Amino acid sequence: MSKPTKMQTNVLSAASKRTDATITVPPELKGAAKRAFAVGLIGQGWARETRNGHGGPAGPAPAEAQSRPSLVITALGRQVITWHHEAESAVTVVSPAPKQVADSSTCLPELPAENGPAKATKQALVIGLLTRPEGASCDELITATGWLPHTVRAALVRLRQKGLSIVLSRGEDEISRYRLVEATAA
Repeated sequence: MSKPTKMQTNVLSAASKRTDATITVPPELKGAAKRAFAVGLIGQGWARETRNGHGGPAGPAPAEAQSRPSLVITALGRQVITWHHEAESAVTVVSPAPKQVADSSTCLPELPAENGPAKATKQALVIGLLTRPEGASCDELITATGWLPHTVRAALVRLRQKGLSIVLSRGEDEISRYRLVEATAA
């Protein structure tokens, strides 16, 4: 997990104080920069997208807000902000990195690691999406990682080269989905 930028810190800190946990993207970000900022937060597991217009107990959202996606801070995002504020206040004390919290809103799996805990990487995010029962479409992987389609396909090839068994199937909705399955002994 990387350290949040100053803008990410400010946005996450403001969202953690809101009752609905909604993240307000800075108004100076427009178009692709705004989407890249959101994808960066989602990719780190600090935010998740919701379509109901709010993320918390603030009550129902207006009808026009329900159709638009919005970002809400996750438990991991709150933890990063807490850790970041503690690190700023401690001058000589070095705090260890925060433990990753199991949160259903993040798609980061618990990966076994030989030399310590798993890192929250885009590859781990892709594996987490692929381990879901329904798998993930190419569009979902692109949205989650911020990668271009050819980069997503290359990442899938690299995972196959590492020995993971990934299958491609079409559902009833005619959308191709990639899914990670346990390798069968040959």
